[in-house]
Amino acid sequence: MMKKLTIDEGSFSDPDASVAYLNNSVYRIVYPNGFKKFDFIKKILENKSIAEYLIETEEVSQQEVELLKLDIDTNVKIFKHKKVDFISYPYE
Repeated sequence: MMKKLTIDEGSFSDPDASVAYLNNSVYRIVYPNGFKKFDFIKKILENKSIAEYLIETEEVSQQEVELLKLDIDTNVKIFKHKKVDFISYPYE
């Protein structure tokens, strides 16, 4: 049984996207007002000399988007990021 995609409540301040987690993966769900930025990032990721210094990121296929069973009734684009283990104490 697949777990449910969990939206990170801390990503509320970005009107163009939300961050979500599922099965040890990190997803960035981009809404229509962020599509230009999404396409720009895709172009950057195509440049291997730049992409090698970034966190492993790929565009999610339409098939995988359907598997995520999003509770969103609008057109979205999604990046999947490699999860980076990092401990942060932002309130200290």
